[in-house]
Amino acid sequence: MKASLLAKAATALAAGTALALAGAFAASAHVTVTPNTAPAGSTAVLTFTVPNESATAKTDRVEINLPEATPFAGVSYIPTPGWTTKLVSTKLAKPVILPGEKITDAITQIVITADHGHELGEGQAQDFAIRVEGVPDTATVAISVTQHYTDGTVARWNSFDAAGDDPAPQLFVNAQPPATQHGHGATAGSGPSTPLVPEAPAPPDVVARVLGGIGLLLGAVALVIAVAGRRRGSEA
Repeated sequence: MKASLLAKAATALAAGTALALAGAFAASAHVTVTPNTAPAGSTAVLTFTVPNESATAKTDRVEINLPEATPFAGVSYIPTPGWTTKLVSTKLAKPVILPGEKITDAITQIVITADHGHELGEGQAQDFAIRVEGVPDTATVAISVTQHYTDGTVARWNSFDAAGDDPAPQLFVNAQPPATQHGHGATAGSGPSTPLVPEAPAPPDVVARVLGGIGLLLGAVALVIAVAGRRRGSEA
């Protein structure tokens, strides 16, 4: 009886550890933009990586929301196979004056919808790339992302607090990005930028949780093996 209880306890421990590991990895996943730095006035290709965090639903639409207050001079998109993209233009309340140009309308949203059969499933992530011209001369460009799931759930990546639960991707122009954020520098040009800053390692809390979970899982497996061995020995 005791051996049976120990075996059940070990199995429960192993299951709990697996859930803890899944939680650790899920907690570290969020929408990112690469590069996350660009000089004012430059042209850059920005790639947004969107992970699917649901175990039961798929991601079928992504909206990249660009600010009206600090708009890009021009925005275009790089087609993603299996997805249909639409650019949404907005009449600016206050025109933006650039050297030799006055901008009265700007692209403020990119709507990307999955074609049938191309929805983003569990454990998958997808890159969506846009090309921006005339990066605004400001500290940061706040870019929120809205993620829609097939079950009606909506994830809003709109927190500009580095410690927020749903961090929004930000493009740092005159400000320096936090050391804990992933990102690469950008150079002016019409193609993908050259990486200047190495990616930061995984946050220590996530690493600790993962390593701790692995240790618990191995301990649970060893306990099950030991209990089984003792039972066989007593029956012999």
